[in-house]
Amino acid sequence: MSNIKRIILYFPPPLDLPPTEPLCFTYVTNNQRYLMLSCSWYGGTPRALLWWEGPGGQSKGGEESSNTLILSYGSARNERPYTCYAQHPLLTQHKACLVTLVSVSKPILTTRDAPVEGSTIQLGCSVRNGTEPIQYMWQRQTHNGSFFTFSEGNKSIATMTDINRNHTGWYRCVVSNAVNSESSDPFWLDVSFGPDNPQIDVSSNTVMDRISTTVEPENGYVALETQAVSLLCQAQSNPPGQTTWFFNNSRVQTGSQLTIPKIHRNQSGNYTCSAQNTYLNSSSSRTINMIVYCECDLKTY
Repeated sequence: MSNIKRIILYFPPPLDLPPTEPLCFTYVTNNQRYLMLSCSWYGGTPRALLWWEGPGGQSKGGEESSNTLILSYGSARNERPYTCYAQHPLLTQHKACLVTLVSVSKPILTTRDAPVEGSTIQLGCSVRNGTEPIQYMWQRQTHNGSFFTFSEGNKSIATMTDINRNHTGWYRCVVSNAVNSESSDPFWLDVSFGPDNPQIDVSSNTVMDRISTTVEPENGYVALETQAVSLLCQAQSNPPGQTTWFFNNSRVQTGSQLTIPKIHRNQSGNYTCSAQNTYLNSSSSRTINMIVYCECDLKTY
C-alpha cells in the first residue's frame, strides 16, 4: 500500500491597490471640546498605513490605527495644512490628502426688523471667513458693563419674541471654530414704544385736590382765582413724544408744561394732555377738570 501524503498550499491574497484616493474630513464632538481630523483609504490588500502630520508638532503616525488626529477645540493652527499620508506596499510613493483650517473673521451683528414693543425680531450674525462648524453665542451687556450669554448654538440667527422696552441695550455675538473665537462690535438695540397713558402733575400753592366741599368736582381740582397754576404732562415714549395741551377741546399750547400765571374763573373746565409718537403713529391722552373760585366764594360754603 502506497504512502500518500496530502499537501495543502496556502497562497496569500493577491496584492491590489485601493480603487480610490485618500479622503480627509473633520468633525467636532458634541461637547465642543475636541476637533477630530480623520482620513480613510478604503479597499486594497493589504490595508494601507495612514498617519497624520500637522504644524507645530501636532501629529500622530506609525500605526495602522492612526487615521484620526484629535485636537483640543480652539487649538488648531490657522491656514497651515494638516496632512494625512497613506502608504501602500505596491506604491513607492505615498499618497496624501490635506485639511486646511481657517480662523473665523470678526462677525457683524445686524437686524432687518424694526424693534417695536410687543413685536418679534431676528438678530443676524454674519461671518465672512471661517472653517465650519461655527458656533454662535448671543450676549447682552449688564449694568456693570459685563456681557452674559442668553442663547447659543450653531445658527447665525437669534429670534427674540414679544420684546419690550426692557430689552433696550447693547448686544453682541461671539463666533468660534476649532481655530479661534471673535466678538462683534456692540450693537445698540433701541426698542420703540408708547406713548404710555399720560401722568398730569398740578403745581400751585392754592390748588386743592379732592377737597371735601360741595363745589369740588369728582376726580378734579379746585384753584383760587388770580393764583399761578402749572400743569406738567409726562408720558413715557421712545422716541420721545410730542405733547399738546387742550382747554375744552381747543388747542392752547405745545409742550409738556402748561403754566397759567393768573388763573380766572372763565378758565374753569377740562384740561387735556395729548401725547403723540410720530414714529409709531400712536397717541394717548388724559383729561383733568379744573374749577376756579375766588376765595370769597369758598367762604360762603
